[in-house]
Amino acid sequence: MHLSLPRPLACLLFALTMAASSFAQFYYGVPEPGIVELPELEVIGSRYEWKYVKTGNFELYSNLDDIDFITRFATLLETSHNLIKSQFKGFLTNRTLQKKYVLCYESTRQDRFSVMERNTREHKRADQGVRVFTYEKRNGRLYNYRTNRLSTALTLADLHGDIMPDDVKHTLGGRANARSRGRVNDWFRTAICYMRLNLNEKSAVDRGEYLVVFNSEIATQADAAAKKPSVSKMIDGFSNTIHWHSQNRGRRTNEDLRNDLRCFNFVYYCMFGNQGRHRAAMAAFMAWLNKHDASEEVFINIFGIDYKTMEKEISEYFAKIYKTNRCILPIANTAEKPERIDVQRVVRSRSSRLLSDAFYVANDDFRARALLLKALDEQPNVLNDPEFKASLALNELYADEGDREKAADWLEELVQMKIPRPRVYAEVANLRLKKTLPSNQHDATDAFVQRIRASSATTTDPFHAFGWQIGEAANWLRLYQRRSEQFSAYRLSMEEVAHSMEPLVTAFSMYQSESLYVMLTTIWFLSDHAPPKNIMNKIKEGCMLYPTNTVMIECTLDILKRHDAMAGAEELLKHGFIHALRSNEAKVVNMVAKFYDLNDPIAERTKDGLKREQWQRFYEVMQSAKTRTKTP
Repeated sequence: MHLSLPRPLACLLFALTMAASSFAQFYYGVPEPGIVELPELEVIGSRYEWKYVKTGNFELYSNLDDIDFITRFATLLETSHNLIKSQFKGFLTNRTLQKKYVLCYESTRQDRFSVMERNTREHKRADQGVRVFTYEKRNGRLYNYRTNRLSTALTLADLHGDIMPDDVKHTLGGRANARSRGRVNDWFRTAICYMRLNLNEKSAVDRGEYLVVFNSEIATQADAAAKKPSVSKMIDGFSNTIHWHSQNRGRRTNEDLRNDLRCFNFVYYCMFGNQGRHRAAMAAFMAWLNKHDASEEVFINIFGIDYKTMEKEISEYFAKIYKTNRCILPIANTAEKPERIDVQRVVRSRSSRLLSDAFYVANDDFRARALLLKALDEQPNVLNDPEFKASLALNELYADEGDREKAADWLEELVQMKIPRPRVYAEVANLRLKKTLPSNQHDATDAFVQRIRASSATTTDPFHAFGWQIGEAANWLRLYQRRSEQFSAYRLSMEEVAHSMEPLVTAFSMYQSESLYVMLTTIWFLSDHAPPKNIMNKIKEGCMLYPTNTVMIECTLDILKRHDAMAGAEELLKHGFIHALRSNEAKVVNMVAKFYDLNDPIAERTKDGLKREQWQRFYEVMQSAKTRTKTP
């Protein structure tokens, strides 16, 4: 088969792969002029050596010739990721791939990375796979192309602001607020802006200690704001955020600044003050505001206190803090210094995998596989790189022309090697599980795969399909759920459970991933044996960590009910209802009625035919459930 790649992609592929194959020795920053011919284009000009950095949080590719700047850039990235990973757990976006960044010259981006900017269906989410930062050289010095600042002026606040919208929910966009000019999450974004703009870089980089440091002016206004928190005003209609004021700096007043700092005080107190007592509630409240307008009733149900009580707590807390001219507010002490940055050369297996993973996340599985196969054909030793082998195996597993048996063997090898890619362990558990199913059900599985492919023109991987919306691997769990309802033989013995669990046990000791929890739930959903207490807690933990996955919640409730393990079910249902997609709220309400065997569930409409709020239905059903469980 002839594979024809688009011009921009060919340029990008050339830029990274030739860097690995053309140099016998690694010379940092030495340009090599020349002409290289490819079927799609002719490149004339300078070619720079590509470098590579890998940490526990990301991979960085760069063709800049300033090694010191690459090292500093990577150090600040790592510092930002450590803070986000440790302090924003309830707010994190779901990702299956490690973050990837490209740090390059602006001319490189224009010539070779325009494929990442195509606003087409197949590339609309490419930015989730790779983020590109560009610089240009003038008079021997590096300048940020977008901000025109010297590379030496790069700060922790800069990079924290760049990656925060990618990793943390509610910091970008948000549902429009019908009662104000802003958006429902403006106050949250304002608070996060104040936090990052006043982070102390030295303490974070040197000691892993994250501090917000206010000067005397801001501290004075923050103190005044804390004395009159105005939580209800801020949540219900506040729109004078730092983002709006950035265009009106000349007209800002002290009251404007205090409004901003009321946002900061509220979010800081809930997430970092008082030992983070309200952090989980804050994440739940933000999830609710992305679907519905705020109300004090909802606030009370989520936080457990009303607006006035929250305002009193905020005032009392900050009265002890805003007393010095140079106010210091601790966020976290991870005691985790950024790991040492090791700048290496880019080899073919890494460059091809970078592009392949980017296309894979962008739902272009065909090109993702083509890039890997081309690299394998030209340099067979790329299979010595476990991460390259993992990318190829996952592509082969679902491609129409893929070698599934070889892919399964590779994945089993990678599990034994303890590769740092959670999806591999989930897939191996899934493959082992499928081998235990009745043989006449494999056809049903294949038919399901075809339906998923037909429903998404750019996705051939049903495990990955729609993960951003309904939860990764949720489609597989739904399939097993339906098959088990139709066929009584669709059950697992304890020996089969143990065999399927083996890769998950290994993975859970190293990683946290939605796919791992989904497969854990699947295995025990298909077994008539009661999970051990630690496994039962792990299953419920998955629902709390990934509450938008209503399929996982439904199957978890089935496991709990079958084994009379009702403890924690109420909290799980409430959490699932608040975080569920708006279209799934009624489904969660019906789960409550089914779980507690309620014969008269609360109607969705009144006798007059008016649509009821799902919030009201949920709490009426929960109240009926409580009444029923108390009845002898």
